[in-house]
Amino acid sequence: MLHLDPTDPPATAAAPAGPTLRDYQLDGIAEIRAAFAEHRRVLFVLPTGGGKTVIFSRITADTTARGERTVIVGHRQEIADQISLALTNLGVAHGLIRPDAPMTDHLVQVGMVQTLARRIDRLAAPSLLIEDECHHAVAATWARVAGAWPNARVLGVTATPERLDGKGLSDAFDVMVEGPDTAELIAQRWLAPIKYLAPDGNIDLSRVRTTGGDYNSGDLAGVLDHDAVTGDVIEHYLRHLGGRTAIAFCVTVAHAEHVALRFRNAGINAESIDGSMSPAERRAVVARLRSGGIRVLTSCEVVSEGFDVPAVGGCILLRPTQSLALYRQQIGRCLRPKPDGSDAVVLDHVGNCYQHGLPTDPHAWSLYSTRRTAADRNEPAATSRLRRCEACDAVFAAGAREAPCDGIAGCLWAPPRFIERPGRLQEVRPDAATDGSVWARVYAASGRLYQRPGGSLSLRLTFATSEHGPVSVYLNFNASSGSKWFAQRTWKLLARHKHLPPPQSSEEALRRFSAGELRRPARILLERDSAGWWRIRSHEFAADAEVAA
Repeated sequence: MLHLDPTDPPATAAAPAGPTLRDYQLDGIAEIRAAFAEHRRVLFVLPTGGGKTVIFSRITADTTARGERTVIVGHRQEIADQISLALTNLGVAHGLIRPDAPMTDHLVQVGMVQTLARRIDRLAAPSLLIEDECHHAVAATWARVAGAWPNARVLGVTATPERLDGKGLSDAFDVMVEGPDTAELIAQRWLAPIKYLAPDGNIDLSRVRTTGGDYNSGDLAGVLDHDAVTGDVIEHYLRHLGGRTAIAFCVTVAHAEHVALRFRNAGINAESIDGSMSPAERRAVVARLRSGGIRVLTSCEVVSEGFDVPAVGGCILLRPTQSLALYRQQIGRCLRPKPDGSDAVVLDHVGNCYQHGLPTDPHAWSLYSTRRTAADRNEPAATSRLRRCEACDAVFAAGAREAPCDGIAGCLWAPPRFIERPGRLQEVRPDAATDGSVWARVYAASGRLYQRPGGSLSLRLTFATSEHGPVSVYLNFNASSGSKWFAQRTWKLLARHKHLPPPQSSEEALRRFSAGELRRPARILLERDSAGWWRIRSHEFAADAEVAA
């Protein structure tokens, strides 16, 4: 049996070779050990660039030193290669499960999930199964691998524990452990500061269909793959990145090739990369980016997830997406610290930030389903075009300048206007709140149960704010889908102990609130949902902020 528990020796004592772990990485290993003391399947969340591979490689070195078997699995050959290199740097001998490699009896085996599933009967059962990019873990092939070893401990790692299809990860993991978020790693200088530029409105995607939970790539290509758009991209690259390296995320392979061609025609070395290339070809392209032989790498799918790229100056977003996970994975590719200490420049030509917020915004990840309605995904829907005034209950068009009652401070929220195509970009700052949301300073908070007429029981959190008086947020943990997801998201934003699962009922939420499990933020960023109710979009904590029960 795997002996990953709080009484194990420190990771640094078990495996002194390799890179020195950062404090938060050591903390992450300790929290993973503590979680394994009570649970068999643990999910660990850390932003892209935070060093997830280093953490689980050190755990692997520790378990190997005790003579226990470990299997590490990823979904791409590049991921398996990166894991193999990290283990080699730690002096951990291991076998590779791949078509061109013979089977070995090493205590540690590394491979792609597809090959591993085919050879599952030829492998000795491990004590520990590690799943990299584990937001894929509920897929059938991954489930088959995990199900083959029901007594093994399972450690999943990812930057974004959220699937586009809305499936939660609670079937694959028992508990979630979260490391520092992107904003914290930037503050500690482990990631580069972000300079974010976006257009002053959204592209009109009302005629773009949704397929498999995201925008249809063929429809998107018709909107974005033309010279007028690419001309703007080159102009802004020269203005804001000034010839520094960058990765452009495109809609289709053809779109990526067209963008690279336009860059080359402008005298800027650029190449495209896609999944049809062999691993050797993809490695060669990335090596040219690393050496400076190319300045811009255009990609369709390949580089957005689990792909080790060098520190680049910025990224160029040319693919609208409904997936928060994909959005954050893409931006994470440019957040590694730069040798000159410069910012990571994000050129968001498609306005993804208007749907998903800034990459530094806190997010309450959950093991439970994130499936939402069309309105929640910001698809064209009647409810997303309406707003409700809290002062008079009147419903009015989102773009209206005034409510029928003339409104009250903060009662109107107007979405960014539609624009015909990507154009001029402007810097987006965390405090700007240009989308109509409002910051409010909080000096007290309280909570009680509340039931709307005809509705189910909710936890009502009321924040006393300096700018807008009392502001109430309703958390319906008793709902069946979207409202429960929002309630659990908000709870995780304010939770004192991030590793604890959110409440499963509103009654449980009140008990845990009264026990002091939430912290009171110093400031909250508020926005209206489609029905006019307040939602917390972001927050800031003071050093001693607590939620008053």
